[in-house]
Amino acid sequence: MRDTQSDEPADQDLVALCREQRDQLTENFEQLYRRHSDAVFSFLISLLRNREKAEDALQEAFFRAYNALDRFDPERAFRPWIFRIARNVAMDQLRQEKKNHAVVTSEATKEAPSKEDTVSTVSRRERKELVQDALDALPAEERSVLVMKHFHGMTVKQIAESLSCSLRTAKYRLKGAALLLGTELSRRDITSVEVV
Repeated sequence: MRDTQSDEPADQDLVALCREQRDQLTENFEQLYRRHSDAVFSFLISLLRNREKAEDALQEAFFRAYNALDRFDPERAFRPWIFRIARNVAMDQLRQEKKNHAVVTSEATKEAPSKEDTVSTVSRRERKELVQDALDALPAEERSVLVMKHFHGMTVKQIAESLSCSLRTAKYRLKGAALLLGTELSRRDITSVEVV
């Protein structure tokens, strides 16, 4: 099975090659890592709101994935599977932090607009920051489904696979998360953002 857009092997083919060569970390798994790590890292940052924690979670997620390759279903897509593992790693970290009463802080820095910025550019930037603040205010569970859909372009079916739930449940969670985000946005006087 080949990727239709390039001569590179499909994810499922890489997983199969990794299974055959379990004695060493293969170039095939490294290719899977290179192909998906940026998206997974971005997803983890949105959940953990801390670059260092996201880097640790990224390594842990791919370590767990490598050790669980025998359980990967080659009939399914790799990306929702690795997102599910990454989400589980992030949720484990958040539960541990909560248990230890650790405070999760955002490392996002906000740039002051330059003099060349037009009023509309500043307005768009401020609006984007308000939307990001509203998203950050959501619990990690709700934030994760919105990030999967809107930042990573995952379908509801892929989100369901990542959450290990039915399509109906994934739709329900997405709708609930959108309602929560809508409430947060209205608190910030933003009314025209499509979230579902």
